[in-house]
Amino acid sequence: MRKALAARYLEHLTGDDVIDLDELIGADDDEDFISASLQNAIQEISSGGSTAGKQMRALKAHVQDSAQPYGHHSMTKRLGQMSGKNNSRDWWRMMKDGPAIEQILLPIKYTDLDDGIDKFKLETWPVMDPHSIAHFLFEHAGLQIPAASLRDYWEFHSQHGEHWAQGVPFDAMPIGVYGDGARVNTKFGSTNLVGIYFNFPLWKPGSVRASRFLVTVIPEEKLWRHYTLNCILRRLTWSVNCLQEGHHPERGPGNQLLPKHLEMLAGRPFKFKCVLTEIRGDWQ
Repeated sequence: MRKALAARYLEHLTGDDVIDLDELIGADDDEDFISASLQNAIQEISSGGSTAGKQMRALKAHVQDSAQPYGHHSMTKRLGQMSGKNNSRDWWRMMKDGPAIEQILLPIKYTDLDDGIDKFKLETWPVMDPHSIAHFLFEHAGLQIPAASLRDYWEFHSQHGEHWAQGVPFDAMPIGVYGDGARVNTKFGSTNLVGIYFNFPLWKPGSVRASRFLVTVIPEEKLWRHYTLNCILRRLTWSVNCLQEGHHPERGPGNQLLPKHLEMLAGRPFKFKCVLTEIRGDWQ
């Protein structure tokens, strides 16, 4: 159930918060902290089969009608007892708790209206570091990859002569990064977006989109030549290197001081040491 939360809600992150389940429901809760009704609500909303408002009303009715003794920290109980004045807002507020989106400086293209020339200006842009995603999934959301699957993966590729699989410990976690563009239509027109994603090749949930974690997305029209993507990829490289080294970063990508929430984790080992095995994208 923790895995379902992580899989379906991290894909919604585009610039605000990330779920911290331990703070949200209490770190001492057992694995049955979330009811079947809440799990169903998460699945329905994330798949687009229902709205947050509709599922909130169903949860309220469930809490009122059910005799099941929910614990003090139960998300189901807290959701079911909200006022109902704004169900959609209440849902997303409960599902987001604690800042985890980082802000980096990027050169952003714009057209100077005085001379009509394309120029750039530095702006902050939201990104989600892969090492933070991995830390959340394995340490808080309960994502598990069987040890036998890891062993089979490395043995297979090693035996078939893949140079990147030679001498890799069988408990190392393979990871991948992926970049792609998409055309998005809105009521204001259409725009082309470029997204950078992060994934674990051995984690294959029922929905493929639930296995891809968004690092950042940016309109193509805001890219200043190759420099904007270079800055994003520099941050991505720093984060992936931390996963491959096996511990949380002690300094930023430019050797700068870390923000407090990252400094608290500095030097701590990850649950898995990772190896980058996939870099995917199209010609664009």
